[in-house]
This record gives sequence, C-alpha cells and structure tokens, in this order.
Amino acid sequence: MTDKYSERLDRIISAPTNYNSSGLFDTWGYDGPEIRGNISFLSTPESHSLRLTNAKAPYTIFRKTRSNILVTPYLTWQWKLNQGNWTQHPIKIIVGIQSSLEEKNSSILSFISHSELPQHDRQILISWNKSQFFNKTLHRINPEETEPDQVVFAIRSGPQIKTEWTKEAIDISEIYKRAWPTSKSNQTNVVFIGIRTDKSQQSATGQIQSLTLSQ
Repeated sequence: MTDKYSERLDRIISAPTNYNSSGLFDTWGYDGPEIRGNISFLSTPESHSLRLTNAKAPYTIFRKTRSNILVTPYLTWQWKLNQGNWTQHPIKIIVGIQSSLEEKNSSILSFISHSELPQHDRQILISWNKSQFFNKTLHRINPEETEPDQVVFAIRSGPQIKTEWTKEAIDISEIYKRAWPTSKSNQTNVVFIGIRTDKSQQSATGQIQSLTLSQ
C-alpha cells in the first residue's frame, strides 16, 4: 500500500506494533480486487474517516499487529452505514487471530500464507444484523476447508440502521472465549484488525473512523 494511503489510514485505524519483536515493516495491506474506486478519505479539522462501498468481490483493508488477545482486548470505533435490504450489512469490522501452537491447522495456515492477509487461523467479524433477535449474538460460519474458522458477532440489530455516527466498544477476548471456549487465550494473538466489505446485489456504503485496538 502506498505511503499516501498509509499516512491517511494511520489517522483512522490504530493498533500496537511494539509487541512484535520482528518489527512490522509492512503495516498496511488489502486483500481482494482493485479497490481504489471503492474507498475515499474524508477529513475535517476534528476527524478523519474512511468511506467504503462494496465491490464485485469481497475485499479487506487491514492493519497488521501482533499482540496477545489478553494484553490488548479492547476494540473501539465509530461508524455509520446506509440502509438496505440485507440480513447483515456487507460492511463489517474484522479481527484476525492466531490461536495457540497446539491448535494450529497446517492446511489452513498454508492457504492463508498465500493471501495478502497475515497468517492466521480464526476470524471475528463484527456486523449490524437486520433482525432484532440477533443482538449481541454469535453466529458461526461453516468455512470451506481452506478458510479460517469464522464467527460473526452482531454488535447491533434491528431493521432500522442508524445513519448517524455510532460509537462502539467491545472486548475481543470475551467474544473469543464465547466462540472458542477451550482455546488458551494467553497463547493467542491478534494479528490484524480492519474493515471487510462483502459483495451484495445492492450498493452498500459506510464510513469508519477511530478504529483502535488497545489495552
């Protein structure tokens, strides 16, 4: 990703890098098709935000990190999303996780290493669900054999999506325990955070600002 994009994204998505002893020379990346026409930066003296629209294929903009999930469990951000006729809004927050050594699946890790995303074996997707009955619930996605284990956490639900800025805050470690209760959290790392957009027949737009992973 170019220095121009990296400098702007630094103002929108932040995560610790000092926990990775090898250093993170490539802090930013994206996984998916060409997306320059699908993202734009909006700035005011008070704030900086990223505007996204969905494409013909899913894509992810992410920031690399490597911090223990118990050391930096808190994820906060602000977003606003457009209305639409879908079960889950196509624009989601994504957290990439590497589980403890004894839980690693070599075939999954081999696949992930060939994508643009950092090597990982689990993902938490955070979404806005249309049904009010799904609020604060976890839904497990049945992945293909070559995909990471995924869960979707409905942070909000209801047919009327708020079109103004909404503040969010979650404890990733708590969601992780619910999704994988037998996993050893003290040996589990968050390896990237970012924004994922899924393909949809309808146009989906959203704005994100101040996405932050912290202690």
